[in-house]
Amino acid sequence: HPGESIRVFPLSNWTELDVWHYIARERIPLPSIYFAHEREVVERDGMLYAVNEFFTPRAGETRFVEVVRYRTVGDASCTAAVRS
Repeated sequence: HPGESIRVFPLSNWTELDVWHYIARERIPLPSIYFAHEREVVERDGMLYAVNEFFTPRAGETRFVEVVRYRTVGDASCTAAVRS
């Protein structure tokens, strides 16, 4: 109706695979952070955290190198990686 607005969320029903297919089809370049790399990590509560200036291991945590990637790009102090 006149004066009304509507909100549309075209990606709401897309799966992660749908997004990757779109990226491939459109040849959208990706920053290297989206790909797996060897990183120094610690395991905490079943998750792998990269050691960096924002995240330091706690006493008793062992650092090790693992090939990991991130499913999402977020705050380096709280985003965990997954083995790749």
